[in-house]
Amino acid sequence: MPGWHDRTKDLVADGKLQVFGIAPEQYGDRMALFLQWKKMDFPVLMDPLNVLGVTAVLHHSLGR
Repeated sequence: MPGWHDRTKDLVADGKLQVFGIAPEQYGDRMALFLQWKKMDFPVLMDPLNVLGVTAVLHHSLGR
């Protein structure tokens, strides 16, 4: 479980933050298993062909 996921749960519960992921994974069932394994409970958009044109992943540190 990534640390940011734990630190943002209250914000998500209060409706102050929406979290979603974009996965370039080709197989949705593999991504679902990964999310289940890591106990992540947010929606993930599947984009195996990079239709969304994502060129970089922005990472913001929360509370560091």
